[in-house]
Amino acid sequence: MSISPGIRSALHILKGLDSRAVLESILSVRYYQDMVSDGSGNFEPLLIENENVLPFGYLYYGTIAKDEFDKMNEFQKMDTITQRIITDNGSRDTGGIEFSSAKRLNSDISYIKIEEDGERIRVTPESSIQIEIPSEYYRNGEIYVKIEDLEYFGELTTDINIGNKNIQVRRKDDSYYIGTDDFLIHTAVPESRILEISFTEECELKIGDIGIYWYPLEVAVENLEMLSQNHLEDLEMKENQISGWIQLDAEACLFLSVPYSKGWSAWIDGEKTELQKANIGFMALELSPGMHEIVLKYSAPGSRVGLLMSIAGWIIFGVTVIWSKNRK
Repeated sequence: MSISPGIRSALHILKGLDSRAVLESILSVRYYQDMVSDGSGNFEPLLIENENVLPFGYLYYGTIAKDEFDKMNEFQKMDTITQRIITDNGSRDTGGIEFSSAKRLNSDISYIKIEEDGERIRVTPESSIQIEIPSEYYRNGEIYVKIEDLEYFGELTTDINIGNKNIQVRRKDDSYYIGTDDFLIHTAVPESRILEISFTEECELKIGDIGIYWYPLEVAVENLEMLSQNHLEDLEMKENQISGWIQLDAEACLFLSVPYSKGWSAWIDGEKTELQKANIGFMALELSPGMHEIVLKYSAPGSRVGLLMSIAGWIIFGVTVIWSKNRK
């Protein structure tokens, strides 16, 4: 999904889920922080309530194989994850996937106080790239900046401000460089409709392309509403345990927005059941039609081995003490 940290980690430093409506909702995030324009060109942090938040433990009736999902572009992926659960076990078709009309916008781009040197540009803290967002897309959907083939020539890292977001870019020879030069950032747009990319130091960069994309939310919101219809009831969350029940009339996958870990175990109607990795790094359970009681329990991996080793250590210690006393 071109976001870090979270689903499909691919960028360097972007806090949380990049305030993307689809991802915040899919992972049942009720409140998230974003930087919002104060009307004077500056941005201030604001805690936002997610209007489309999904309840914990909801159903998908269709699946899509991860290798098929990986072939899609970023916006198709966001549309798909509101309609299909991503698994490693192949696809279960429940009809065609509806895609939104996301598209690249024709935007005027101005380079301010930037020197060109062949394929490279030299920037300073006074430099900026200013992009005018067409008025018809200003408050209707989400605006994304896509920067392709971005390469940094300077010290180990530099920060670049993109609208109300900040990314950290590394040299290719930095040990923390993860091999990606393409960035997709969801950004707020100020009242002026001028989105600005600014720089924090004097350095040289190479930028292959800058594109502005519009992602309408109508399709996603409709699908999120459908996902919210059936979910775990009487949900109870204790220390290291989650439980609830759910009723369904067709085979489905119960998605659990908990990071996948071998420490988790699941029981369906009292029978231990294997958890699947789903939606890249989270958990799911295959359910048959009917009413089911779901119990999840967590035990830190290795804790049982550690306990047994501790017990064995005490036994050996006790035997050694008794043997020493008997010798005396």
